[in-house]
Amino acid sequence: MISVDFAQRFKLESVFARILLAFGAVILIFGTAIGFSIHRLTQFNHDVHSVTERNMSKLSLESSWMITVVNSARHMQTLLNVADQKRVEENLAGLKADKAQRREYRATMVEIADTPEEKQLIQTVVEVRNAFVPVEEEFLSLFAAGKLTEARSLALEKVEPLQVAYIEQLSKLGDYYKALTGKQVAQLTDDYQHAKLTLLLLTAGAGACALVLAYLLARGIGNPLRRAVAVLDEIGRGNLNNIIVVRNNDLIHAR
Repeated sequence: MISVDFAQRFKLESVFARILLAFGAVILIFGTAIGFSIHRLTQFNHDVHSVTERNMSKLSLESSWMITVVNSARHMQTLLNVADQKRVEENLAGLKADKAQRREYRATMVEIADTPEEKQLIQTVVEVRNAFVPVEEEFLSLFAAGKLTEARSLALEKVEPLQVAYIEQLSKLGDYYKALTGKQVAQLTDDYQHAKLTLLLLTAGAGACALVLAYLLARGIGNPLRRAVAVLDEIGRGNLNNIIVVRNNDLIHAR
């Protein structure tokens, strides 16, 4: 605990200077607490943005990429089982659109990948995709040539296994993003609790320091006044032998 002797070492020349120093110390402590709070809130906002914007955007891209693969499988299956020319044209257009979207998703995901593990997972997806695209082109060529039997055999033997592998690898990438998001959310929760506890401790410390400073200030001013009042009471009773000891030359002790 701060002692009165420690406070007296400052040897201030006026009561105003003591009050100013006390208030300055309290302001400094509270300012530190507020500055720390602002810093932690800024960091917390950045981390939340990383989770809600970046990770969720990646997860959304992965889901959209997977949907296009599933849609391509559905279009191929429909082509093998319909004879209506209008539906054939619709599914061929759908395959073309899905292929273009898959290309865009691949390029975007490769570009925004951050961690080595994420890059490796995307690379695995790209390798499966690179194996799937030629087979897909071969299927479309056979279908365009009217070789439905060959196209159906190719779909069963090569297209479908590669589609399954494609979806599995994309699913692993999605699981990675979900696990990463969960881990970051848990870390954010821990950081929030730690920051809250630290802020409470700083606030409590600032309040305690303010009370101690107020006590020391009141004691430093009140004790000399009480001694002076006691001497005056003795003088009022006719005792003129009391002496007021002057220990400092400030506004209180000098009178």
